[in-house]
Amino acid sequence: MRIEHRSLRHRDGSVEIRLYFPEHAAWTSRDQPPARHLAYVALLAEGKLLVESHLGPAVAPEPFFNFRFDGVEPDSRLRIEWRNNRGEGGETEIELP
Repeated sequence: MRIEHRSLRHRDGSVEIRLYFPEHAAWTSRDQPPARHLAYVALLAEGKLLVESHLGPAVAPEPFFNFRFDGVEPDSRLRIEWRNNRGEGGETEIELP
């Protein structure tokens, strides 16, 4: 599983994070829920939990998330963790602007 991300620091000091999860659901038919879907996303800055999301099968097959938060210093490290309903997942760490 992979993730695409972008980050931007605004003039007011807040940080905006955009996350895109391509091809995280496997729909078998219109009438059946997906066999695999994104179930969990967490954002941690310097070990502090900023966002934790638990998702169900109604999430889009290729979900896009946009988060904006204050209180994170420039050049801080942000860890993004995710997994699907089958327990497959991953994590990545990025440096914030």
